Formats: sequence, C-alpha cells, structure tokens
Amino acid sequence: MKSPTPKEVIIQWFERVWNSRDKDAIPLMMTDDAVAHLAGGMQVRGTTQFSGFHDTLLRAFPDISVRILRSVGDDTQACL
Repeated sequence: MKSPTPKEVIIQWFERVWNSRDKDAIPLMMTDDAVAHLAGGMQVRGTTQFSGFHDTLLRAFPDISVRILRSVGDDTQACL
C-alpha cells in the first residue's frame, strides 16, 4: 500500500479535525512534540495543547468549516 503524500495528509487533517470535528484524530495525526504556529505568533505544543485549542476554537466558532481553495505539495512537503 502506498503511503499518503504530505498534501493528502494535510487535506485529511483539515477534513477530520476541523470539518468533521473528530478530536480523536488529533493524537493519530499529530505527535506530542509537534508545534502548531497559529495566528498572531501563538504556538501550541503537542496533542494536549492542540486539543485544548481545538475545543476553544470550536466553542468560539461552532459553525466553522474549512474549504481548501488551493494547495501545493510534493513528496516531502505541503502548503494549503
């Protein structure tokens, strides 16, 4: 079975974590030493902090959804 490309992984991340609100996908798709760089220079580290951010954002914007308009990727990186 072929491994997913970085572009496929990041698209799956937005679909599962944000559009489907699948909080259980966070520890499956993110490592404990990952750093998420957010608006305003804010950073969250690891799955526990990101899960808290996820909860906070969905409470503030319960109807939020992500629509990917453009993406660029190859076998090593992706940007949406």
